[in-house]
Order: sequence, then structure tokens, then C-alpha cells
Amino acid sequence: GLSTRRWQCTYPVREVGGGNARFEGVCQDRKGRRVNVRLNGPYTAESFTFRGGAQVLRGTPYIPASITARRIAAQCPAGAEYF
Repeated sequence: GLSTRRWQCTYPVREVGGGNARFEGVCQDRKGRRVNVRLNGPYTAESFTFRGGAQVLRGTPYIPASITARRIAAQCPAGAEYF
């Protein structure tokens, strides 16, 4: 699943197929702060666009979020930064 340098995420709900994906899970930072996450949207071998949200406190509305990415090369260029 999607994680970053600051947030480690686990997605118990992971549905991928037919050009669409859906993820629901929890992300946690190094200080132990947790955020519920929902993402879904289309993907191809070259790109994806996921929309969804993050819930900071249980019982509160999800804050809208999105992530868009595209492949820039078959291999990471030397010196590339991981986000």
C-alpha cells in the first residue's frame, strides 16, 4: 500500500482490479500518531489518481485528500528522492 517517509500505512481493505483500486486503512507516524485513510480511483501501468480522505479523530468527518502519480522511468534515476 501507499506509505511515505513520514507515514507507515497498513490497508486491511485492499481491492485492486479492472483499472480501479480501493484502499482503507491506518497510517502512523514516528511519534505514534494515527490517521484513518480511505483512497480509491483509477490506475494504469503508467499512472494513478486516487481520491479519498483522512480522519484525524474517530467520529469526525474525513478531510478530503488526493494523490496523483505517473511513472517517469523504468528505473529510479540516480539521486532520486523517495517522498
